[in-house]
Amino acid sequence: MGLTKSTISLLSQELIEEGWLVEVEAEPQPLQARGTGRPPTPLMLDEHRLAFIGVDLGLASATVVATNLVGKILAEHSGPVDIASPAQTCERVAMMVHALLEDPELRRRGVVGLGLGVPGAVDERTGMLRFAPNLGWKGVPLRDLLRDALAGGPAAQLPLYVQNDADVAALGEFEFGEPPVSEPLVFLGLGTGVGAGIVVNDRLLTGAGGFAGEIGHTVLDAQGPRCSCGRRGCAEAFVGLAALVQAVLGQDSAPVTRDPAMLLRSLPASVFATGQAVHDEAIGAALERAGHYIGLLLQNLWAAFDPALIVLGGPTCELGESLLGPARERLAHYAEAAGLQPPLVRQARFGRLAHAVGAAAAVIHYQVRPLSDATQQASSMIAADAG
Repeated sequence: MGLTKSTISLLSQELIEEGWLVEVEAEPQPLQARGTGRPPTPLMLDEHRLAFIGVDLGLASATVVATNLVGKILAEHSGPVDIASPAQTCERVAMMVHALLEDPELRRRGVVGLGLGVPGAVDERTGMLRFAPNLGWKGVPLRDLLRDALAGGPAAQLPLYVQNDADVAALGEFEFGEPPVSEPLVFLGLGTGVGAGIVVNDRLLTGAGGFAGEIGHTVLDAQGPRCSCGRRGCAEAFVGLAALVQAVLGQDSAPVTRDPAMLLRSLPASVFATGQAVHDEAIGAALERAGHYIGLLLQNLWAAFDPALIVLGGPTCELGESLLGPARERLAHYAEAAGLQPPLVRQARFGRLAHAVGAAAAVIHYQVRPLSDATQQASSMIAADAG
């Protein structure tokens, strides 16, 4: 690092005092292996003194979690939200955060900050939600609204970070993964919406306006079904959870809802038989067709970012191998045709909590990797142009 030993010692001591690091006892070494001078003191991440709050804002509910520095979940709470009003939604989220902070485990720790994952494009510098078609929100000052809602409570002074839900889920896999974490890392979120989060060169890739990774709105078929964003043939219109349920149940019998949990409950139990064939021919064909479209998305992500690892997450993954098996097969087919080794594909480490835990990981990410002046300046210029 080009720093002197005394500087390293001072910086390490600061991190120890703040709760990020802890000194541990060195293992005894054989006499012949000992050097001269004072023996080094090993340092490890401190799992016991800090906590990080993450919020996953969905279309019908919100989930709030607290984690420690290595991703262990300390507390969790979920509840319904009404997305008709962004301000009222933030009030509800604030109540859930304040309730979580009353947990005895959190009262013994220092809470570092709060992250919010939301299904839409976000300006990470200002916390402005630019566009969230499934929420029906556009140009919402989400960080400011949540800050106002938290005022007067125990979380009022916490640093607050707002980011796209697939982006924070990627950070959860990156920050809490077993080191060394393979890069580039791509998280493909499959739910009512479809999006990707990309980590490359130790940083989250958000794009010039916060729209990077919106792969759900890449057009697969210009003559395809209409998407929530208003265009035709987007990936979400083929493999979004609502479209998938319609394909499985038929247009007339599919429930009219955007709630992922309700959509999943409407499906036959046999659909969730992981690793087993679906006996209903029509249902099996619908899942296989959707799986092939997901495989096409995987191929597009591979071609665009050459990732070492693609992580699949979101409620759609609960459909198991009947859906994800065909996706892997199609990716393997593309790899074989090109004579290349495909990236590793696995499911999310934190399952249904991937977005909430990822939002907590975003706190760590932005605390130790603050936005550069160049990034903030570029974001300001884009915001000014948009205004």
